[in-house]
Amino acid sequence: MKKSSRLLWLALVGLALLLEIDFSAAQSQVTSKSVTKKPAILWVPAELKWTDIPNVKGAKQAILWGDPNKGAHGVFVKLPAERKLLNRPL
Repeated sequence: MKKSSRLLWLALVGLALLLEIDFSAAQSQVTSKSVTKKPAILWVPAELKWTDIPNVKGAKQAILWGDPNKGAHGVFVKLPAERKLLNRPL
């Protein structure tokens, strides 16, 4: 009985080592791909083109990328101090 339990233990350890080697090989393939990172973009509020937001008195927006009327876009919004949002869209 001792010999069979030892063989089972060795088989399990061997299987664990094989799985670890396979997993580490897969990880090295994922990390070895060349990834081109884009540099970070810094937007300074004074350099942006601010336009009035229709139907919102005193609010302005600066469109960073995309088109708000067509789909995905990025935008900064400036609101006057007295404006309260209360979870409502502008």
